[in-house]
Amino acid sequence: MKLLVAATALESPLIREALKMRPVSQSPIDLWQGEEYFLLHTGIGMSNMAYALGYFQAIHELELAINFGIAGSFDRQFALGDVVEVVSDCFAELGADSPQGPIWLEEMGFPLMQLKNQPYYNELYNPKPSHSVYPKASALTVNRVGGTEAGIAERLAEWPRQLESMEGAAFFQAFLRAGTPFFAFRGISNYVETRNRKNWQIALAVQNVQKAVLALLPELQ
Repeated sequence: MKLLVAATALESPLIREALKMRPVSQSPIDLWQGEEYFLLHTGIGMSNMAYALGYFQAIHELELAINFGIAGSFDRQFALGDVVEVVSDCFAELGADSPQGPIWLEEMGFPLMQLKNQPYYNELYNPKPSHSVYPKASALTVNRVGGTEAGIAERLAEWPRQLESMEGAAFFQAFLRAGTPFFAFRGISNYVETRNRKNWQIALAVQNVQKAVLALLPELQ
């Protein structure tokens, strides 16, 4: 069983059409099925991602999972509409505040999870990225995306990463824990800057990342 994962249906119309997918009736999660793949729309945010994946994995055994969608970029080397492969992601808010600054999980002594005697803290890595031509990128996952100069500067000082999303690290955690091969691809919809929706290229990013995933499916096994 293979699974495609997107936060919203707005990010998947080309894939649903190309793979001739149909909605799974009476499912409590937004699930679609084709001949070879399931497609899951989880909803926005880490908690929705965790719930939907947990529900699905409790019923189905998986051999592969692929996350795709849009992301904001801190890194201006990526053009709007570019597709990148996320190979590391982190829970950028999981920790504690202190008068001396933020304290992250490792310093607190609380692993996020432990697999085969290896502790994992805020940051997670894909142990086997793809061999695709798409640039490899690091990401952070947040509940509230950046939209002010001060907030963005603070976040980058804490976690200097290239991309920002609201679900990615939860996807990484789910499949690291399950021991299932996974990949994550994002289309760059905007730069993380003082919020200005007029500069965003959501439609272009959505189109490009779906085309990339469809082209890669035969080799992502």
